Amino acid sequence: MSTKFKKWFYYFKNGHEFLLKEEADIIIQVRFSLYLKWMNDKQIKDTVRKLVKQMYKDKFPNAKRWSLVNLFK
Repeated sequence: MSTKFKKWFYYFKNGHEFLLKEEADIIIQVRFSLYLKWMNDKQIKDTVRKLVKQMYKDKFPNAKRWSLVNLFK
């Protein structure tokens, strides 16, 4: 049971390893895109954040947002 909890907590904190690869692919695509060379680092960071958020919505459409704060209310 403790190993399952450790695994779930690791996924909660760091994300799933398969999705991290997809996130890295999105970052590389945005960084080396010829159309986005004019962006500075903050704009690239915001663009990557939006694309990754959309990727998670597409992959898990029925997922509900939750946090540990709402768990104890």
